[in-house]
Amino acid sequence: MPAQIRTLLFCACLMLTATSAAQAGAFKLQDPRAPNEISETTRLYIDGRLAAVIHLHDGLDSYEKIIPVKDAPRAHHYALCGEMTVIDETGARVVHHVESEGILLRPDGHVIIAAADDDLGDFFLMDASEPGATRHKKGKAGICSGPIS
Repeated sequence: MPAQIRTLLFCACLMLTATSAAQAGAFKLQDPRAPNEISETTRLYIDGRLAAVIHLHDGLDSYEKIIPVKDAPRAHHYALCGEMTVIDETGARVVHHVESEGILLRPDGHVIIAAADDDLGDFFLMDASEPGATRHKKGKAGICSGPIS
């Protein structure tokens, strides 16, 4: 193969690698433990792939992890699956099942917080500094009913 063609192929490979690297990104996931929360085990899926497993308990009040995303400029589907145990106002232990899904809109560089509504019936991801960065779909996430891996 002539040197000029090898050089062109090498440059093309470098351009593809640089483009791929530029498309990759990451966001910071945070999950603070609520005051009445005893424990939580939640799995986060991004585009159907397991991205994080959150474990909160008496000795661990918050979770934080950098989550890499491929094709950072595009939207990504997320699902949260698991359970959270809290103490209710009567002092009883109550288990809430975490099953929700939504969309992260260009999450690169964002701080995304795992949150719940006031009655812990619905769980979602949100960006407090940019509310439009996520969209939540009410209802159960289909991926949560599959086998646990």
